[in-house]
Amino acid sequence: MGTAIKISAMSRRASLLLTTGSWVATRLVMVWFSLRQHEQWGDVRYYLEGVEKEAVGGRALVEYPDATVIPLRVIGWLTEGLNSFTLGVIIFCLLLDAALSVWLARRCAGGENRWDAWWGFSFWILFGMLIGPVMIARLDLLPGVLVAGAAVWIGRNPRIAAAFLGVATAVKLWPLALATGLVGPWRNRGTWARLAWWAGAILLLAVLTLVTSGWWRVVSPLQYQVDRGLQSETLLATPFIWLAAFDTGWSVTYASSKSFEVFGTGVNAALIMSGVASLGVALTAVVVTTRRLLRTGEPLPVATRAYWLALVLLIVVTSKVFSPQYLLWFGPLIAVMIALDGGRPTRSIGVLMVIAAGLTSWFFPLLFDYFIEGPPSLLSVVVLTLRNLLMLVVTVLACRWAWVCLVAEHRAESAGDSPRS
Repeated sequence: MGTAIKISAMSRRASLLLTTGSWVATRLVMVWFSLRQHEQWGDVRYYLEGVEKEAVGGRALVEYPDATVIPLRVIGWLTEGLNSFTLGVIIFCLLLDAALSVWLARRCAGGENRWDAWWGFSFWILFGMLIGPVMIARLDLLPGVLVAGAAVWIGRNPRIAAAFLGVATAVKLWPLALATGLVGPWRNRGTWARLAWWAGAILLLAVLTLVTSGWWRVVSPLQYQVDRGLQSETLLATPFIWLAAFDTGWSVTYASSKSFEVFGTGVNAALIMSGVASLGVALTAVVVTTRRLLRTGEPLPVATRAYWLALVLLIVVTSKVFSPQYLLWFGPLIAVMIALDGGRPTRSIGVLMVIAAGLTSWFFPLLFDYFIEGPPSLLSVVVLTLRNLLMLVVTVLACRWAWVCLVAEHRAESAGDSPRS
């Protein structure tokens, strides 16, 4: 018995050393690479200018929900000048990354399904290294980690999971759709308790914004989303970037939305297609939610996580907006799913997303100047097209996995089985 305990303790220490060493090594590579991409840090400079403008009573960063700006204000208070502010943003993002990595590493060190935990941890450190500068120069990791936290807690304490999701919704608008995954049988108090905790977290942060900044600050991000064209990196823009590479009738141009959009014949039709496809995604969410609402059995956590991933991927691939940092929306969720749910479907999704992260960093920042200066270069168009095709494949796999899990959930209810946590 004593020997077994010693071996177990040694195994945990070895696991801790391996996970810590691999995290430090991959993050050093990622930070080194990111700091060499000077054009990437324009966003951080924009953040600092916005925080400084707010400090003297001006309106700035209005495209971001106020809850997203709060960490930037804190960093601005604690630092002075661009260099120290940049360091503060990097440290904040690495702390978010470390929080998820520590949870994964602890599962690698002991407990059930250690093999799945190692798959999840390996995915996350490789994904984080390959996604590059957007990991530490943008704040999109914040809602991603919050959604991952909700995915962890949904099988343990659903009310805490709902609070995580509520904060994520206040930080970024897209997790609003995931609230449909909190719905269970309408006769069950747990359903309404989860929704109340979710809404309460949003309301608390909205009231804070209302008191400190006014109503205009609460609604400003909503108006910003309406006034956007077809961003050049979206899946629907793929045919147009090929046309722009060979014909001056189409172009990739910096727009008032502060992003590069495609212009030319057919773009308006693509925007309509995006709207119709997004409506289809919304209707799908309504169908799944209604079905769960009318059932008698509690939702299975594995089905909820699978549904969340499929939904956020569908939102991204049908949207008129797609930036490199959007991969951080679902990367943390995939890591949690691999660690908790395991199986070939989640691991396959993880492998493809690691490749997609590498292609994304190859495109931005390495090839981006060749994409936006004059006609897009052929290499940049090919790399972006491959990334978009991979995103489409991942979305199909995620939808298939969600379907399998939701069907299993229905069968478990019919058989009278209790939900797995």
